[in-house]
Amino acid sequence: MKHTLVICDKDKQYAYKIAGYINNKPGFPFEVRVPDSLDEIVNKKTSMNIDLFLVDEDVAEEFRAYVPGTDTIYLSGNSLKREGFKDMIYKYQSVDGMIKEILLYASSRDDLKNLISRKSQMKIIGLFSPIGRSGQTGLGLAVGQLLSRDHRTLFISMDCYGSISEENVNIPWSGDLSDLLYSVNNDSKDIATLIGGASGSLGSLDIMPPMDRHNDLISITFDEWKSFLRHIEDHTDYDFVILDLSKAIQGLTEMIALCSKLIVTVTDEENNRKRLNSFMKEIETIENIKMNTDYISIPEDNLSHKRSIKGVSDGLLEYAREVVKEIVA
Repeated sequence: MKHTLVICDKDKQYAYKIAGYINNKPGFPFEVRVPDSLDEIVNKKTSMNIDLFLVDEDVAEEFRAYVPGTDTIYLSGNSLKREGFKDMIYKYQSVDGMIKEILLYASSRDDLKNLISRKSQMKIIGLFSPIGRSGQTGLGLAVGQLLSRDHRTLFISMDCYGSISEENVNIPWSGDLSDLLYSVNNDSKDIATLIGGASGSLGSLDIMPPMDRHNDLISITFDEWKSFLRHIEDHTDYDFVILDLSKAIQGLTEMIALCSKLIVTVTDEENNRKRLNSFMKEIETIENIKMNTDYISIPEDNLSHKRSIKGVSDGLLEYAREVVKEIVA
């Protein structure tokens, strides 16, 4: 049986809009309801099986008088948390951002954390090209956007000066991967909120922007990458993490070994075959990767077609659909 999250806000249109969006979100463990009045909450609290309240700060005092001693998250119109409200989220952020904070709050309660426990092990999908300029990042973005329609998915760019930028995906970054790694090393318990603060979104796909400084990227050890990914698995509800790998990272082969699937992109040029063969020999000893690697040869003209999915050309989209079929099979 689904448990219930109740939204109390003077602006009923706002409340119904939030409730409608969340109720159509796959995998959210609460049914969201908007009561006509506080009297309805008092009269139907038991039958509604309410576990959590989302209450606008403007009605907080009245709410506490009607429904004292309840577990409540307060909605603030001010992005800075106001004194006196311990559990508060900013009401005018994206709904996906609100969802992350609601789930983080629920995970801190012993009676609710089982509701959001992972149903299956997080899978890591790696993309790499020993060639370069072969559609790797574009294909990864397409795969991520398709996966995220039904599964919580995070795209991590592990490149520097790469093809993903604020301009070509139209996302304003509020940080980058180096900021997140630093924060996680200091406070891994709040990683879901940290990711939400640093990442952007393409539709329902969360994207962690690349590092600005090459020296930061090459200084991170494989053990630090591995620990970072383990924190994501332990403290978030992502089903898939897509790694846009690069030759600059330490422990590339070991990183590839962490992937449940590897997608290698190349172009059709004959002089690239030697480099591809050398790479194949290097990873052929990794048992789980030998059987789970797709080598996708992408014609040059497929990299520049018009875009039908944000950030991705039509030519790459067809490849992405086939990859996603294999991943979720």
